[in-house]
Amino acid sequence: TYLLRGLEQLLSLLSSWFNKTLAEKLLDHLQKWTDPNMIRSQKTSKLGEEAGKIPSAIIGCFALLPDGSKFVDPLVKTTIKLEACLPAYKSQYVYSPYRKPLARYLN
Repeated sequence: TYLLRGLEQLLSLLSSWFNKTLAEKLLDHLQKWTDPNMIRSQKTSKLGEEAGKIPSAIIGCFALLPDGSKFVDPLVKTTIKLEACLPAYKSQYVYSPYRKPLARYLN
């Protein structure tokens, strides 16, 4: 998550320098989190916590990208899939950790 926070700061400073390829890569990585079995095979600790923090940070980056409106539909669909996967990660979240960064993006 430290790398994602660094990316957020970089995007806030230099957002006009990034193109849609970065958004596509972020979306691809985000979609990997919709497969709990694959993520579980790669991680061993704090999986429930990471399942909320890492995808939330990725979603938060979309609000900082130029021409981010092109990704509304796939990002919302992926977010819905992520919310459905939260129980599989045995997450401690009572509410979706993805709504706040998604709302920031949609505004």
